[in-house]
Parts: sequence; C-alpha cells; structure tokens
Amino acid sequence: MVEKQRGKRRLTQKQETFTQNLFKGMSQREAYIEAGYSPKSSMATIDNHACQLANSGKVVARWEELKKKVEDASIATVKERKQILTEIARGNLLDYQETCP
Repeated sequence: MVEKQRGKRRLTQKQETFTQNLFKGMSQREAYIEAGYSPKSSMATIDNHACQLANSGKVVARWEELKKKVEDASIATVKERKQILTEIARGNLLDYQETCP
C-alpha cells in the first residue's frame, strides 16, 4: 500500500528497503531480492524489474535524499566551526606549528 504524506507519495516498505540496500552498495539484483521481491523469477526478469524500480522517480528521489543526509552529516555546523575557530584564536601558535627536535 502506498501512503501519502503531505501530498507526496511515499515508497512502500519493499521499495524503501530496496533503496536502502542500493545505497549500502548492493547490486540491483541483490537489493531487489533482499527487499523481499520474489526470487523465483528468472534472473533476466529480476534484473529487468530491479532496473525499472531503481530508475523510478520515487526511488531516485529517495536515493538523493539519503545522499544529502550523508553529505549534511559530514559538514561541520556553524556552531562547530565557531568552536574550532575560537580554539585556534585563543590557542598558542606553537600548538599549530611543527618544531624541529
């Protein structure tokens, strides 16, 4: 069942799991089967369905959302940057220079 959230269609649980699996680095085939889609079809059919799903608008949008979250988490916040700059400004210059033995 596809749920609506603020006017947008959300992914089904299988689609979300498929997208998460792709994001973790699984192949489309592996992600498709691990998400709970039937592994009983031929590999060609599974590959075709997995490719179609991977290129669907909702899955691509969710992939981009996950990518942005990872990128955002790796960037220092304004507060973190201010703390680092304050430590540098208040620190001893020798703390930031290499000295010869």
